[in-house]
Amino acid sequence: MGGGGLDYYDPSLLVKLNLRCARAIRRKKEMAKLKAEGRGKRRKAWDAIRGTPEGLKKAADGRPTQRPFRVAYEKATKRSPRFELTPPRVALPRTGVA
Repeated sequence: MGGGGLDYYDPSLLVKLNLRCARAIRRKKEMAKLKAEGRGKRRKAWDAIRGTPEGLKKAADGRPTQRPFRVAYEKATKRSPRFELTPPRVALPRTGVA
């Protein structure tokens, strides 16, 4: 009878289904690394100007000169829902059933 062993098994004949998935995972890791590097640069720039006389000086629009640095850093650290793996939980309305 036979067929119970792996003597007939040839991995080269298998269809690779997760190729796109592997690329997506690799791309997501690369994007996370690039975002972390950009976040670090923005954090250093924000820390360098934060609270200094140059940073507190008023710009042409009347706001402190350090504001664009803070906004850029906050934008870099904000998590985008596009990159989340799972959708956010939605609160369902309660019914009278316990």
